[in-house]
Parts: sequence; structure tokens; C-alpha cells
Amino acid sequence: MGPWVDTQYDIDPVTNEIVHGILRRRSISGGQESFVVQALQTNGTEAFIFVSDRWGTGKQKANDMQYWQPLQFDDTQSPPRIQKLNWTDQFTIDLQPQL
Repeated sequence: MGPWVDTQYDIDPVTNEIVHGILRRRSISGGQESFVVQALQTNGTEAFIFVSDRWGTGKQKANDMQYWQPLQFDDTQSPPRIQKLNWTDQFTIDLQPQL
């Protein structure tokens, strides 16, 4: 799969937060480093996972969180496009052990 070109949008998902009665859209990564991990699942298919740092989320920098989310693709187009990410609280993925 890939190369990916023109995803139409930044794949960094945003959350909607209400702050003092005002709806604000907040980036998951806050503009920090993000990348995609390729993994082989137990069923033999490949999974692609968006990973992003969430700076400033911990009391100490060493405790800052990360955000992980599986990527979904629109394979009706060529090349396939990454679908827009929506916030995911948790997910499960079965990975092949490294041989």
C-alpha cells in the first residue's frame, strides 16, 4: 500500500472540547511529531496505525501520553486515500510475533 498522496486533509484527528461554554476543536498531536506504524496482523493482513505524541498531558515530560489509532483507507480510489480520523477511546489489534 502507498505511496499516499493528497489525503485531502491533515490526518491528525481533532476532538471537540467545551471550554468555558465555548466549543473548541483541539488537535490530538498539538502539532507535535506523528507517524504511521505498519504492523502484520495474525490473519496475515497489514495494519497501519497513526501514532502521535501528546505533549503537555503529564505532570512531567516523561509522563506525557501518546495517541494511537488504526488507519482506515478508501480503496475505491487509486491510490487509496486515508480516511478522516475520528477520536477513538480504545481499539484491539492482534499482531504477529516477530520471527
